[in-house]
Amino acid sequence: IEQQGNKFCLNAVCGPDEYACGVNNNFYTNMMLKFHFEFAAEVYELMKKNGKLLELEEKIGLDGESAVLVSAKTGEKVIVETVRGLEIGKVILGNHDLEDGKLETELKPVIRKGTIEDVKQEEYNDKLAKDAIKIFKKCVSKCELEMKPLYAEYTIDRTKVIFYYTADDRVDFRNLLKLLTPEFKMRVELRQIGPREAARAIGGLGTCGRELCCKSHLRNFDVVTMKMAKDQGMSLNTNKISGVCGKLMCCIAYESELYKELRKER
Repeated sequence: IEQQGNKFCLNAVCGPDEYACGVNNNFYTNMMLKFHFEFAAEVYELMKKNGKLLELEEKIGLDGESAVLVSAKTGEKVIVETVRGLEIGKVILGNHDLEDGKLETELKPVIRKGTIEDVKQEEYNDKLAKDAIKIFKKCVSKCELEMKPLYAEYTIDRTKVIFYYTADDRVDFRNLLKLLTPEFKMRVELRQIGPREAARAIGGLGTCGRELCCKSHLRNFDVVTMKMAKDQGMSLNTNKISGVCGKLMCCIAYESELYKELRKER
């Protein structure tokens, strides 16, 4: 294949006959390729609309290198594939190269830029989610399940609704799904999250009077231990050093390394 400007030329193409010589820019081969590329593009657009791209990716083992390159600037809205399905997101950092070793998670493809209609759809989905969580709570109460409903969200294409909840143990929600599925007439997914994730979702104020770190800026939850609190001379009363989630406050880990360095210098 030879690139000439914005075109590609297929050279040394051999016919079905083994005695055929190589031909440059064979008309039949070019037309076949044109047909397959156009057909593939149509299938791609169709799968993008019905939310089947993620399913295809999982089946044939596509990785981050197969992600479609969409040029996006900081602040713009884009439609992306996530483990939950198609979602709308805001660009925090525009297109740039990144070394493989610095990748924290597997890359998911950016499908396309967001439109005004997508933003309106997101706002509409948020309104529907508020009604959906009310129905979810009623169904949970009816099934008498030991679980605490938190919130609901729809994928941008509204092919799936996801309900988040907390529970002390695993919950058998098969009967609950039987009630929810007829109500929403779409794929229903239930996700159990931990107390820290729940605090991030709900939000609130910490003992310092500021917004919870997990809500404002923390991306990952680091390990926090009583030893860290002890090394910093903090009270070992768990009620005083625990956050609204009931776990040790994340901020205890912020200065842990500094205290370690200070002890080495002594």
